[in-house]
Amino acid sequence: MNKERIGVGLIGVGRHGARYAQHLVQDLPMASLRAVCRRHPEQGFHVSGAESVKVYGDPRSLIADPLVDVVVVVTPPIYAPEICRLAAQARKPLLIEKPLATTATDAHRMVAQAREAGVPLMTAQTLRFDHTIQQMKTLQPSLGRSTQLDLVFHIRDTTNSSRPCRRLRQTRSRAGNRNPYAGSGSILDW
Repeated sequence: MNKERIGVGLIGVGRHGARYAQHLVQDLPMASLRAVCRRHPEQGFHVSGAESVKVYGDPRSLIADPLVDVVVVVTPPIYAPEICRLAAQARKPLLIEKPLATTATDAHRMVAQAREAGVPLMTAQTLRFDHTIQQMKTLQPSLGRSTQLDLVFHIRDTTNSSRPCRRLRQTRSRAGNRNPYAGSGSILDW
């Protein structure tokens, strides 16, 4: 690893990946965002404070970059197993946005690859520390096993217009959904 700051490579700079990038650039003085990987590298990467970040179109190239010490993966989960294999082979620690994999078989294989390479592998599950989630965990014995999860999002208009706040209700599919693009719920991470 680099002496002064940990060099971070970020794979996936969509909406959620861009939030990771901003936190890496603005909130973590011990880390330095060195490279990003996106499907269309010709679009560049535009985050204030990250002007010198290298932009790749292929995860393999980002992982091979000697300035990248650790890899953060914020892609649809179908891509995570291959990225994990490449990073483990390169002996680079990984943080993978949830869910870790789309199947238990892939998840076990990824954990085994990281363990064999001697590198940390962690799933980003930041909501597991959220107060509401912690409360749900205490209620879980009385609630029983979840088969469906209803999520309610609040959408707030920040343009200072006179439009009222709208509420969107979204229903997640039943437990066992195999949609590789669906996220996992922290409530189910017990």
